[in-house]
Amino acid sequence: MASYKELLLQIRELRQQADEMKMRERNDAIRDIREKIAMFDLKEEELFSRTGRALSKFAGRSVPAKYRDHEGHTWSGRGKQPLWLVKKLMSGASLDDFLIR
Repeated sequence: MASYKELLLQIRELRQQADEMKMRERNDAIRDIREKIAMFDLKEEELFSRTGRALSKFAGRSVPAKYRDHEGHTWSGRGKQPLWLVKKLMSGASLDDFLIR
């Protein structure tokens, strides 16, 4: 049976071997990924977007507010209606009541 000191030495040696193996395999993975990126002419947006498709050139651009209430809440008119607006519409208000002119 190995002593505690011998086991610590083995652990240190195994960690060193694992680190070396990780670097070799990491380098192989990077080389493989670069080859596939070049082969398929992949773009960064395609690789890192949620859908796997290139983002629109308009993605991320801010849009001015189109609707505002008296409390200062705003909405651009795009996407899902915000809760503040839904509540007011359900209580009888009209969308035109909040239109910024």
